[in-house]
Amino acid sequence: MLATLYTLALGLIVAAFVEIGIYTFFKEPEWTEAFFDQSACTEAEIEKRTNALNTQHERMKRFQGLVSILSLIFSTVLLALSLTLSARIGVLGDGILLGGVFVLIYGVGFGILTKARVLRFVVVTASLAIALVLGYLKFVPHN
Repeated sequence: MLATLYTLALGLIVAAFVEIGIYTFFKEPEWTEAFFDQSACTEAEIEKRTNALNTQHERMKRFQGLVSILSLIFSTVLLALSLTLSARIGVLGDGILLGGVFVLIYGVGFGILTKARVLRFVVVTASLAIALVLGYLKFVPHN
């Protein structure tokens, strides 16, 4: 029971470490203006603010794509590390594996948020390929 709790705690800490690390080195775009009263603005001001808002949305989509790709890369490294070392490090390997799964889920979620169909497909395809290859390498006997 204690090993299971430790594995879960380590998995959550590993996932938090990766995602906080991403947000530490890659800052989320700041929002300068959110909503505004269009009745108090001229046509030119409305167009200017609309363009600024569209630019902010585009920056946010690029940021979400970056977070998704970085999460996918880090989850791949964590999954590979845990599966190659699991025989030697036991419960630690299980915790790292669980953390890699959490990061993978987070990365896929951010890939879906981008609303970019191609990026979404690439992220989910890469996630599936990673899961299949690592599972094959770990669990299918190689004589």
